[in-house]
Amino acid sequence: MRLASHFILCVADQAHGTAFYEAALVRAPRLNVPGMTAFALPGGGGVLGLMPEAGAALLRNH
Repeated sequence: MRLASHFILCVADQAHGTAFYEAALVRAPRLNVPGMTAFALPGGGGVLGLMPEAGAALLRNH
């Protein structure tokens, strides 16, 4: 079994962050819903997640 590393970045604007990483990674996100976007990273060993700052703030306060 291969373990994947998950990296979650807080972004000011989810749509702009998604467009940026879609162009940078040259791939579509595997998940794109309000509050979270996720990209499989090249090589199959990781996931890059984008979470709006407002959602991350709610998590930090609980």
